[in-house]
Amino acid sequence: MYLNLNGYGYIQKMTHVKQLFSKRINCLGLLQSGYIIVRAKDGLITKVSFQTIQIVASCELLGGVKSRSFTNDQTHFFTGSIQSSIYLLDTEKLIPELRNTCHQERINDVAFLHSYSDVFATSSLNDIRVWNAKNRQNRLEYKFQIYNVGQMSI
Repeated sequence: MYLNLNGYGYIQKMTHVKQLFSKRINCLGLLQSGYIIVRAKDGLITKVSFQTIQIVASCELLGGVKSRSFTNDQTHFFTGSIQSSIYLLDTEKLIPELRNTCHQERINDVAFLHSYSDVFATSSLNDIRVWNAKNRQNRLEYKFQIYNVGQMSI
């Protein structure tokens, strides 16, 4: 991998990390502190030193990384995954915090409990989720992954 930063006046080869990014890099973010945030399609996020081209910190998210948005002071950034999850990461240590999640596919069914409308369940193609109706949040501890079976109803 070659890192070409014409505005900074040098090109450097990152051969020692060739195996690390085997699924293709889809985004680079240059921080004002002199580090580069590298996001790969396999969910790997790394912080690389601009001066030494050495990996300073890394983490792996569930599913590939799809989007990224830094805060104004560049101390944190939000990133979205292919599996429809939103994470908040600090740029110092790259510790991910899951902020939001949703179905990847269309919703096929919604079910409420009899005489209790504060909680409901939704069914998608490969998972069932339980939601809190009052704060409109997915109860992350109640997410059921069902593989190779298309969920049509609950």
